[in-house]
Amino acid sequence: MRMQLLALGLAGAMIAPVTFADHAGHTGAHHAVASGEAVSIKDAWAREMPPGSPATAAYLGIHNGTDQPRRLIGVSSTVAEKAELHTSRREGDMVRMERLEAIEIPANGGVELAPGGHHVMLMGLERPLAAGDTFSLTLEFADGETRAVDVEVRGQAPGDAHGAHADH
Repeated sequence: MRMQLLALGLAGAMIAPVTFADHAGHTGAHHAVASGEAVSIKDAWAREMPPGSPATAAYLGIHNGTDQPRRLIGVSSTVAEKAELHTSRREGDMVRMERLEAIEIPANGGVELAPGGHHVMLMGLERPLAAGDTFSLTLEFADGETRAVDVEVRGQAPGDAHGAHADH
């Protein structure tokens, strides 16, 4: 399993993380926003994986509309035995994935969980994930707030030379 996770992390090294503002004007069909009093979630998605793949990653944008920073401290999912906050970090020629205890969302700002950067790692998938499927992901914040989000499974992008692992 560790080698598979390392391979997933290495493949994602070629894709740079993006900031929340990079997608602020996106208006495509996959741009669902769940808004709350303080936090909004946008564009939650996961890459379709080949049958038998034990893990995948989920991505989303989180915006904090308050003047106080927020901390995302946990995540759970309806499709995986285990869900964790992770990041990809380049060390020389290697990219390593590491578990994060929390992700800080700045006051009146946002964080993009995106290929090549912060993401939600879904391990021990309970079923194959196919393009067009949706599943639920629950985000847990340090202040006790939880937020359930629908995540859309997407297929490979045209021209994706690295296959299903290219984004992680």
